[in-house]
Amino acid sequence: MKKSKRLPSLASRAAALFFALLLLSESTAASLGSHGVKIAQQPAPTPSVPLNAEQQKLYQQGVKLVGEAEELKKKGTKEGYQQAINKYQQALKIVQELRLLQDEFEILFFIGTAYNYIDDRKNALIYFNQAL
Repeated sequence: MKKSKRLPSLASRAAALFFALLLLSESTAASLGSHGVKIAQQPAPTPSVPLNAEQQKLYQQGVKLVGEAEELKKKGTKEGYQQAINKYQQALKIVQELRLLQDEFEILFFIGTAYNYIDDRKNALIYFNQAL
């Protein structure tokens, strides 16, 4: 009986270790960045749930903030990433208010990626964990 209780614990620790190593590797950072650019180049996003006119306006404001953040990241500087994080956090508040879970996941992921680029692993992991 003890083995069955230990197995989920070991599996969750192994999964956590795998994700930590994956997220902290430099090669992953490069591939995450290119993935983020691909997402930014997709057609204009639409919310996953119907929104009224006021909510749609707010949603478009969030989309604009994410676009601005993507442009700031292109600078490739620590300052650019920090400014991008601020824009992402503003957009995050909007999607959380609108309860758009898919958008919230993506923005949390983008924030974690930006923190990873500026070598702030602690905050990167916080946002990656929130995304999970």
